[in-house]
Amino acid sequence: MFNTPEVQNLADYTLYIDAVTGRKRSWYDFRDTVYDGATALGAPVSQGGLGLNGDDGDIVGIFSHNCMDYIALVHSLLVITTPISLLSAYSTAFELAQALRTSKVTRLFVQPSLLEKAKSAAKDVGLSQDRIYILEGRVGAKRSYQDLVDDVRRRGIPRVPMKRATKDTLAYLVFSSGTSGLPKAVMISHGNLWTILVGNVMTRDEEEKITKPTPPASPPVWLLFLPFYHTYGVHMACFRSFARPMTYVVVPKWDADLVLRSIPKFLVNVLPLIPSAIHQLVNHKLIDKTDLSSLVSVHSGAAYLPPALSEKLKTFVKNVPHVLEGYGMSEQTLSASRKTYPGMFGLQPKSGSVGVLVPGLEGRIVRPDGSEANVEEPGELWVKGGSVALGYFGNEKATRETFVDGWLKTGDTFKADQDGQL
Repeated sequence: MFNTPEVQNLADYTLYIDAVTGRKRSWYDFRDTVYDGATALGAPVSQGGLGLNGDDGDIVGIFSHNCMDYIALVHSLLVITTPISLLSAYSTAFELAQALRTSKVTRLFVQPSLLEKAKSAAKDVGLSQDRIYILEGRVGAKRSYQDLVDDVRRRGIPRVPMKRATKDTLAYLVFSSGTSGLPKAVMISHGNLWTILVGNVMTRDEEEKITKPTPPASPPVWLLFLPFYHTYGVHMACFRSFARPMTYVVVPKWDADLVLRSIPKFLVNVLPLIPSAIHQLVNHKLIDKTDLSSLVSVHSGAAYLPPALSEKLKTFVKNVPHVLEGYGMSEQTLSASRKTYPGMFGLQPKSGSVGVLVPGLEGRIVRPDGSEANVEEPGELWVKGGSVALGYFGNEKATRETFVDGWLKTGDTFKADQDGQL
């Protein structure tokens, strides 16, 4: 992601802003932190690094709410192809222990306020306390991600090279209930990520043929409250940032008051949402008093958005012509479909529709007996393509049930019209 000519030739700009403290991180600072972090994590112990190596079975867990170092740590681990386990910050100690055990975590980075819970869970699974690090902030003598980065810089440890990844190299694990049962660790590969990113660029280019946007004078500002340990959040925070310059305001966790204060404070242009957050915002006592005029784009994902709720939201965001919707799931890396702009691909978006399949994805609507459904006939959506996950980590039975001959059985019922709109 950092090695494309467009990214390498970027002038410096503000990439991330902490919504609470106002602290900023520039693109150059972020890039250097990522590479120095990769060196701290991946350099041999004899050179002062931690010696992490995905080929040796290392998997690094992240147990934290949103923060800027979360994003940097994710990219540091991608550089050295050491898999990441994204752990819900709302887990109980029991749930965390189960997730650590399922994903076979060998090191753990933790938000300070969650440290005691993490220590309890680690004890249950036999993860030694010296393998727990602080993600952002300080707790006694515990080493933090920033401490590791600073140590590389102080000691002048040579940067480790970017490790080559194949399309099937494991990038991260994200937890999903799947179509049924207990949470499972979905295996997302480097190839899955690349497929989604290329598809996003292709979709954006098609959208801009319709919208014909004026190039912004400064990077568009996004507001990120979606949890980074979920599929939607981690992609918005970590992987959409580098196709072109953008500034991301990082909110630690959902807080409607903070979100409404942050939009006018930081002149936010783009707001990714989920339906439950939209419901809270449109019914918030302060929304009528909040200047939302800077918003020009609103996204909704993760669950079905009722048309009435979408229409109510649009009454408050006057400069947003359409609420962008789609359908996806962790097993598909991110989106499986996106609603089109009017006129895109010669189509008009339909109320209640989640749009058309994203680039590179093939779909089928399947009857219960396994045969193909007809146009406008409901059935289970199956999808196939480079963005379909590798399977469930350590769970061959669930993998065989959900991933069949390259097809992902989504478990969700759809029908498709003659234009392919779901």
